[in-house]
Formats: sequence, structure tokens, C-alpha cells
Amino acid sequence: DAHYFQNGLASVAFGSCSYGCIDRTGKMIVPCKYSSPIFFTRFGVATVSVRIGAYEDKYGIIDMSGNEIMPCIYDHLMTSDGIIYTARLSDKYVFVDRNGTQIIPFKYEDARRFEETYACVKLKDKWGCIDNKGNETISFRYESMGYGFKEGLILVESNDKWGFIDKKGREVIPCIYEDALDFSEGFAAVKLGGKWGFIDKTGKPLLLK
Repeated sequence: DAHYFQNGLASVAFGSCSYGCIDRTGKMIVPCKYSSPIFFTRFGVATVSVRIGAYEDKYGIIDMSGNEIMPCIYDHLMTSDGIIYTARLSDKYVFVDRNGTQIIPFKYEDARRFEETYACVKLKDKWGCIDNKGNETISFRYESMGYGFKEGLILVESNDKWGFIDKKGREVIPCIYEDALDFSEGFAAVKLGGKWGFIDKTGKPLLLK
């Protein structure tokens, strides 16, 4: 298996399909010992995984020389910006930076990745938001939340209905919809009375012509 060059390295696999990286001379830079293809961010780090047993993977971070700057100990690892990583170990979530330093401690039952400098987190079966300093910016009062802020708003669920709040926790669009999707280009698809339509950021319906 082989993938495109990125930042001077290409992810390759030999034999048992363990992945590593070669440079443009064909020299092996990252040894073939990881269980999935390797792609580096603009910061020169990559999320990697190693296979534990028959089906389980553990995740960590390496630099472009193949040094493990975060050991492969996490059950799940994700990032949207390559700066802050959301990591799961057993049944708790933690946030670490790209150097592997823990910046927000193990505390949360579930967590999304950071979007627009905020992350949705779950505590005591309720969802809220934290900023990239770990400050709880939106109180834990929702049954569920979207996967991040989109165009300054985020989906929230209350009493089995969906609406949108802003980054200060203000309810911009009330929780009246049976279902809803994120905002994109100023509009969100929503379901009301069993039918789908679109609303703008004020909640005004888009009238079809």
C-alpha cells in the first residue's frame, strides 16, 4: 500500500500491512509498525495507531522523524486543528496539545473535538461547552449537542427538541424542531411537523419560490 507525498514524506506499508513513512529518496524515516496510514499536520505531527490484540488499536502522536511524542496509550484520539487533541482512555476524556501535554484533565464522560475554539463535553449525563483553557463556558444542561460550532452557532437538544445557541449560551433559535442539521452558508435544514425546510440564523424560514 502507498499514499501521496505530504510534507516530504509518504505513508507506505510492507508485508503485514504495517505502516511507516519514506522520504523522497526512498529512505525509511518512520518504521513500518503502525496499523493505519500516517498523515502529518502542518505542525509536523501525526496521529498513529498500533494494534493491540486482534481488533483493538491504541493511539498516540509522532513527529516527522518518527519519534513518539505521545505514546500509543489512548483508546481514541481526534483533532480538528492539529493543536488540541481530544483523547479517550477507558471511560474518561482528556485534552492534550500536540506535544502530548495534558492541558485539560480527565473529567468528562464524553467529548467532541474543538471547533471554533470550543468543545462540547458531557458531565453527569448532561452536555455543555468548554473553551481551549478548560473554562466551562456553557453550563451542563442539554441532553445532546452537535459536533461543534458552525458559523457561530451550535445544535442543542432539550426535552427531545432541537434548537441553536451561540457561544455565550444564548438561545438564538428555540428548541422546537424534531431534527436539525448544522448551519452552512447561512442556512440550516430543520424538521418541524414531520416536514423538512430551511431557516436562517434568526430562525426565519426560507420560502420556496
